[in-house]
Amino acid sequence: MSLASARSSLCRGFQRGLVPPTVGAVQRRFLNLHEYQAQKIFGDFGVAVPKNMAVFSVQEAVDKASEFAGDEVVVKSQVLAGGRGLGYFKENNFQGGVHIVPKAQVAEVAEKMLGKTLITKQTGAEGKPNNTLLLAEKVSIDSEKYFAILMDRGSGGPLMIGSKTGGTSIEDIAAADPS
Repeated sequence: MSLASARSSLCRGFQRGLVPPTVGAVQRRFLNLHEYQAQKIFGDFGVAVPKNMAVFSVQEAVDKASEFAGDEVVVKSQVLAGGRGLGYFKENNFQGGVHIVPKAQVAEVAEKMLGKTLITKQTGAEGKPNNTLLLAEKVSIDSEKYFAILMDRGSGGPLMIGSKTGGTSIEDIAAADPS
């Protein structure tokens, strides 16, 4: 074996040892937060969020609803999928995973949502189990914006999306006006 080929072989060996095999692999990150978890983080860091509370039972929903000002409260299903407001529950065909209801009807609505399977455009026919509700104060909205930081599967890195027209059905808004 010549000195040049030994040096070349030795260098390749060092290179293999210094570069872990996972460097070429796409890194996967899992940061899936429910809305109530994200709102808690935002609030902890000084971002203004509406008063809200996560509840896990019908009785807890009734008890906590009384702590909100006004006659109505927003009841939101907590599943890791978009389009919750336009979805429906598989077991009872109850329409919508987001409702503004009088406090007196919180038990009725919570009963129809908790422990049921919510089906949306993003969940497919199998849906997602809804074991948590977010109760939130009702607020007046003058205008909405949309902003998200997503993990782009193609690049394996973050992707920021924003729209001057926010709110429900952001996918439909983006299709109609991609700018």
